[in-house]
Amino acid sequence: RLALIYAKIYGDNVESMVLDSPLPPNAIYDDESAQNFENALRAVARDCAAQPSCAAAFPALEERFFQTIAEVSTSPLEIAGLDQTVTAPGLASLVPLASEGSVRRAPMMMDQVAKLEPKRLKALVGPSQASDFAWGMRFSVWCSEALPFSERSNSENPGKVLGGYESAAIDPELCDAWAVPAIDPSITEPVASNVPTLIIAGEFDPLTPPKWGELAAKTLPNSKVVTIRGGSHSSTQQWGGDGCAMSISADFLATPEAFLMATDSDNCASSRVAPVYQVPRD
Repeated sequence: RLALIYAKIYGDNVESMVLDSPLPPNAIYDDESAQNFENALRAVARDCAAQPSCAAAFPALEERFFQTIAEVSTSPLEIAGLDQTVTAPGLASLVPLASEGSVRRAPMMMDQVAKLEPKRLKALVGPSQASDFAWGMRFSVWCSEALPFSERSNSENPGKVLGGYESAAIDPELCDAWAVPAIDPSITEPVASNVPTLIIAGEFDPLTPPKWGELAAKTLPNSKVVTIRGGSHSSTQQWGGDGCAMSISADFLATPEAFLMATDSDNCASSRVAPVYQVPRD
């Protein structure tokens, strides 16, 4: 997002840019984040169903998982050994999709949630960890540039997604307390630029889905969107993978115009196959 704003203002200073998992300013994160997470979970479940071994290990996974979410959303659970009520958003949070490794484990996690397995639910009451995140900076930016323009966050009855999973990146009450003024609404306008741009999207990214890469590309005529099969968020920073997104970025930065003119079959993303999902061992 910062790169897009920079290109908008100082485009003459930019030779080329790679946008990995972009959040374009005309995509309102707080309006769609919970639905994006649900969409990613459903996509993983359907991908699992297309693989015989995964489908056999976790039959009807999508239906069972979301049925459990729906049931718990109307009647939170009291679980023996847990000192807190288990809610539907809590169950959804037990299936991380932050990396390619977590994507491969996701069907197994969804199956455990669907079965309400105690060992999976106990993760909800694990020890809290200290954070070195700069929360003051986060509040100042998000409460000024994002949340004020969210229809969902400012609605009295936004409706439930994922059993009430919090859509806003920051609780609106925190922004009320932080009391920073909203920036000019023009911040949410799409960025138009002719800078050669490579946009990389992870297929199962729950935070900044591929559709937002396509949204950014609509006003970047000199751009190409490459979706990483089985990928998640920030594919160029997934050091445990095959390095495909990294090599694509390097090839683009070496010769941007040639890369944009090449066919999609000329890069490693075209030969990537479906993730091999983890299944229980016999």
